[in-house]
This record gives sequence, structure tokens and C-alpha cells, in this order.
Amino acid sequence: MTTPTILYIVGNGFDLHHRLPTAFSDFRDDVRRRAPKVADLVGQWLPNAGDDWSSLESALGDFDDDLLIQDASMYLQSYGAEDWSDASHFAFQEAIEAVVEPLSSELSELFRIWVEAVPALTWEAAEASRIPLAPDAAFLSFNYTPTLATAYDIPTDRVWHVHGRVGTGAPLILGHGYKRRPLRTLPIGDEEDPIGDPREAQGFEIIDDYFRSTFKPADSIIAGRPDFFSRLAMVREVWVLGHAIGEVDWAYYRAIIEMLPPNAIWHASYYWEKPEEEAERVDALTRLGIGWDRIKTFTLRDLALSAPRPE
Repeated sequence: MTTPTILYIVGNGFDLHHRLPTAFSDFRDDVRRRAPKVADLVGQWLPNAGDDWSSLESALGDFDDDLLIQDASMYLQSYGAEDWSDASHFAFQEAIEAVVEPLSSELSELFRIWVEAVPALTWEAAEASRIPLAPDAAFLSFNYTPTLATAYDIPTDRVWHVHGRVGTGAPLILGHGYKRRPLRTLPIGDEEDPIGDPREAQGFEIIDDYFRSTFKPADSIIAGRPDFFSRLAMVREVWVLGHAIGEVDWAYYRAIIEMLPPNAIWHASYYWEKPEEEAERVDALTRLGIGWDRIKTFTLRDLALSAPRPE
């Protein structure tokens, strides 16, 4: 395999440019059809996801566990209560689980079902919107779809789908980047009762499991692919195609920057109907340590229009 001099970082805007139904609003609509109760819980407990769910992943890390514990505490009956029953041993934990289970494992499974139902883009269907790509470049894709393979004939050994790809059997990773201290490490007792209520400890563990299962383990994902990063030493240009460069994925950008020559040029795309995104892309890259003089911006539409077309 030749050493690449170009790196493409591919995000969901690339698939949206090709009119694939891969927006988080499409996922929202699918969840509303399949599991309306889950959609309602997202609206109630993950308000930072936005109406279009565009910030769903970061919202998973903003989950207000303090409020959930407060709400569920009404089920923490005193052990000496007159209406105590065996069910009282588990009512607090079950109230917590009724919220976090749909927002973690159930939402993840709904995401897998939705992504797998997205039709693969063919070479012919991509013709009108095709973007010129160097096939011998390196590709880091945040997408779950096989678009680079099916519509561009990019060899699979040149593409790293960092969060999984449909059809490979690998898990599809959806989640936040918030590293938090587990609740189970916090004291739950007091001077009068140093052991505390075991029901609280079990409820805390359920919440800890939620944050663990919805966490994107970027550091371990990066550590598992030293072969990819070792090939970036000769890269002179980085093209960010349809990726927002959000902070949840900055660990990958930092790992890339560490391996690149210091004078590498960065080209970052923004959506042509949202010109304010241009400044956002420049701001993100400068905050990552890229000099503004090494940053260029473009739209995928303009890049596609510049591509030669068959007669």
C-alpha cells in the first residue's frame, strides 16, 4: 500500500450531500414511528439534543441524573413503613431503570436498526453529486454507511470507520465523550447510618451503567489503530468532508494532528445554506492548534461542481 499524502475525514454531511436520509432528524422520525415512548423520553430527559436531535450524542452525556434520583426518591419508602412490601426493595431502582434503559440499550438498538435500513448509495446514483477524491489517500470516516466503497470504489483497507460500519458485524458506536466520576464511588451513608441504603447504591450503579454504555471510548479506539496513525507522517493535505469537528470527536483530531507534518494544510467544508458554519469550522480547527493560515474552507456543493463529468 502506497503511503498517503492526503487524508480525508468524512462526516455525515458527506452522506447528506448525496441525499441519503442519514440526518439525526431522520433517526428521530424513525424512533417516533417504532418506539414513541423512547422518543418521548428523549424529549423529556435529553432536551439538549434539540428538536432535530442534531446534538443527540452530546446530550446523552448531559443527562440530568440528579433530577432522576430526586424523582425516583419518592419510591424510597422507610423500611418500617406500614405499607411496606417486598416490591419496595426494588421500586427506587426500577424507577431509575425505566428511564435509563430506553435511553441507552434500547435507543442504541433502534439506532442500529435505522442505520442498517439506509439504502447503500450506488456509483450511478452518486454521479450527479460526486466529489473528486484521491483513491490512494487515507480515509477516516465517522459514518456508518458504506458510501465510500459502494459509490466511490475506495478500497476498504484504506478506510477506517472509527465507530463501525453496517454490514461488517462490528458494533455501531453512538454516544457522548463525557468522562465522569461514577456515583458508586460517592458516600451514601452518614454518621448515624455509615452503610447507607443499599437501594440507593443499586440505583447509582444503574445510572453509572447508563453513562458507561453511552460513552464513546475514543482513547481506546485510537489506541487500537496505531497502524492507521503511523501512515500519516507524509500527509500534506487534510480534507474534512461534511464533519462538524465537534468536541465529542476532538480526541481523534488531536491524535491526527500529532502525527502530521507541522505544515499540513487543512480544508474544511461547511454547508452552503448555512454560511455561519464556515467560521465555526475555522474556530474549531484553531482551537485544536491549527494556524489560521493553514486553514481553507469550501462547500461540498462547489467541490462537486468542480469535478469533471462524463460527456
